[in-house]
Amino acid sequence: MAANDDGAVGWMYALRSSLDIYRSVYRVFPDRWEQMYPGSEKPDFGPPAFKTRSGELINHKLLGHLYTYSPGRSGAAFSLMAVPQHVGRTGSRSFLLDESGVVRHCLPYTAADLPTAFDQTVEQSPLGCHGR
Repeated sequence: MAANDDGAVGWMYALRSSLDIYRSVYRVFPDRWEQMYPGSEKPDFGPPAFKTRSGELINHKLLGHLYTYSPGRSGAAFSLMAVPQHVGRTGSRSFLLDESGVVRHCLPYTAADLPTAFDQTVEQSPLGCHGR
């Protein structure tokens, strides 16, 4: 379980870098996840593990966590969450990354407990999720 949580932290940092590169090229964050993978004429921005068949990143399973990307208004904001697929079995922490570039985490009690911008950074010890 700890390995899944540590893996999720690594993926959040990798995805942050990918989103920053996308923003440096287009001056906005993508309004659809599929824009991170533009096709054969341009290189992909995101890691291969996050290229989805549907083109959306909603409940994408990887290392025991479900990843969801939500675009913000006018390409200026986004949120990216990683929550345990099964709380207490596949992961003990939920994660949030937004346009600030800060990765936050919290300890969910149920699958409905989501991380928010008020939760601890991953450099701090996690507390219960504020989104309860």
